[in-house]
Amino acid sequence: MNEGRIEEVASYCETDVLNTYRVWLLYEVFRGTLTVDQLDWSEGKLRDHVMKRPANHTYLRAALGCGLI
Repeated sequence: MNEGRIEEVASYCETDVLNTYRVWLLYEVFRGTLTVDQLDWSEGKLRDHVMKRPANHTYLRAALGCGLI
């Protein structure tokens, strides 16, 4: 049943959480509860967090457009 795809599923879930968070940030900007500066700050913190993850987490870097640095 597992079919050895646990890594694939985990990668999908992590990327989904990251994208959901980013959509929520934009939603809060549209609602007026976050400013664009706060959005930029949050995106920067998220980018910093992702870049500190192990190098094999390229799918998260790709989701943010950070490349393979």
